[in-house]
Amino acid sequence: MDITLSMALVLAAVVASVVLLVQERGLAAAGCLLASGLEALIVFGWVSLHVRSLSVGLILAAVLAVAGAIAWGRAASKMSASAATIVTLVGTVQVLLMLGVLA
Repeated sequence: MDITLSMALVLAAVVASVVLLVQERGLAAAGCLLASGLEALIVFGWVSLHVRSLSVGLILAAVLAVAGAIAWGRAASKMSASAATIVTLVGTVQVLLMLGVLA
């Protein structure tokens, strides 16, 4: 099994979200874990979500970016801030990729 960019990004987001939830235990951290977990299920092909006229991947990536930014603002330790930064960057990169800004 080859690891693609989307798989690597999702795995980084899931690991960072777990660290964030263990460190902070906030609503933003839970949102990060929920969004990254759903993305992981979709990317690895275990779950299929289709909504007409709505990009589920784009919404999950945006939730990941926003929740990560909120968690970063509330981070109390260096580890939490690093995990929130990873989550925010992964979500932002995914949004930019889906919008075609990054090729």
